[in-house]
Amino acid sequence: RDRGITITTSLMKLETKKHMLNVIDCPGHQDFIKNMVTGAAQADVGVVLVPCATGEFESCISGGTLKDHIMISGVLGCKKLIVCVNKVDTIEESKRENRFDEVAKEMKGIISKSHADKNPIIIPISGFHGINIVDDGEKFSWFKGHTIKTADGSDLAINTLEGALNSQVPPPRPIDKPLRMPIDSVHKIPGIGMVYTGRVSTGVIKPGMVISVQPTGVVAECKTLEIHNQARSQVLSGENCGVALKAPTKGNAALIKPGHVFSDTKNEPCEIAEAAKAKIVVVEHPKGIKPGYCPVMDLGTHHVPCQITKFFSKRMPGVKEEIQSPDVVSKGENVTCIIHPMN
Repeated sequence: RDRGITITTSLMKLETKKHMLNVIDCPGHQDFIKNMVTGAAQADVGVVLVPCATGEFESCISGGTLKDHIMISGVLGCKKLIVCVNKVDTIEESKRENRFDEVAKEMKGIISKSHADKNPIIIPISGFHGINIVDDGEKFSWFKGHTIKTADGSDLAINTLEGALNSQVPPPRPIDKPLRMPIDSVHKIPGIGMVYTGRVSTGVIKPGMVISVQPTGVVAECKTLEIHNQARSQVLSGENCGVALKAPTKGNAALIKPGHVFSDTKNEPCEIAEAAKAKIVVVEHPKGIKPGYCPVMDLGTHHVPCQITKFFSKRMPGVKEEIQSPDVVSKGENVTCIIHPMN
């Protein structure tokens, strides 16, 4: 806090003419990247803020965590990026357009190498002066907009952050799947008791539903649901909510922590697995990884130490043939392996 940096994620409600949005502010500092993962795992769209100011952008892409965050957001399922090039007002007026074009070109290159979005929306803004933020506000006259294709095939020019957010189409929600809700935080509310917040990944949660919480084994009835202090009769996949439970019929509710998962006891409740077969990509490691390597892995909103116990096969970049039973997996290679959680 003394350094003026974000430590934990925070959630707020924001409404536009088209959407009701949950805005999750994620820390950008490398010391708190675990907290960033918790927030990014819940997002459909990522808004990337980069400075346009001379020297600041170059520092941001060379020594910061920008590239890692873009890559992580894509891995976690955030399929669309909106890049806001901030502090354009600090550039000499005659040089603003050229500087923006320079930053936009660099950002397109970075995103193309680490994220699946092939056409990220990139717009110039001034957060301090509120330029290009809302459709009814002040705009940079030289910026003609970022053009995208709409559902009917027509071109749409996007000039503002509000316009970029309104152009997004919510992805299909798997409401027909069994309930899965990873907990991102636990709060003690006077007069209510413990409230568990998180995003419903799949399915639907309703008051009266008997909830299983894993890996603690707690079983309790859902008492109430709220979204931004408004009571709800149900919460669908894709929405963030707070859940209050009745006294457990099984287990100790005090053991419920962030990262644990809610499911419906009557519809394929979540089970504990001792290990998982997975395909992983080594993004960065100085010497490569070998069987026995113990990383901390992010599963939903949970951070858990794991051990990689066996390699089945690996594939090197640009090579179709797989190498069976490799001894080491190096930077840029992907491997099929067995992962054991250690607790």
